[in-house]
Amino acid sequence: MWSYLRAGIAAWFAVAAFGQQYPFLPVAGSPKAISGLFQDSRGRLWLKGADLSCFDGSRFFFLRDYGLPAATTLDIAEDATGAIWIGTENGVYRFWNGQVAEIGKGSASSVVPISPDVVGGCDGPAGQNRCRQVVRSRPI
Repeated sequence: MWSYLRAGIAAWFAVAAFGQQYPFLPVAGSPKAISGLFQDSRGRLWLKGADLSCFDGSRFFFLRDYGLPAATTLDIAEDATGAIWIGTENGVYRFWNGQVAEIGKGSASSVVPISPDVVGGCDGPAGQNRCRQVVRSRPI
């Protein structure tokens, strides 16, 4: 089981006994200030926040090392091909085959994959998102 804390991410292991305590074990190299978690179809754990990162089961990697500009990550989604769509305060990005590509500009508090090349980018207060655009990773 995973838990995210202000100080980083920790793994905890439950013991099936009434009244047991569950120890938190810090995970080396984990990012700080995590605002949310997303697990993709390959089992990788994505950590939203000021510095988007991913735990692949053995190590953390940061998308800044793959070209994601500094921005707070607001949403993460996966399309049918396994590409990761990232909504940030500055735009919509797609992580595919080890590369980050900027797909659209502007804040995207929600990203909704429609097809492998199309995503809906939404913004607005929580619970009141307005889909403002549909962006394509390739021209028609």
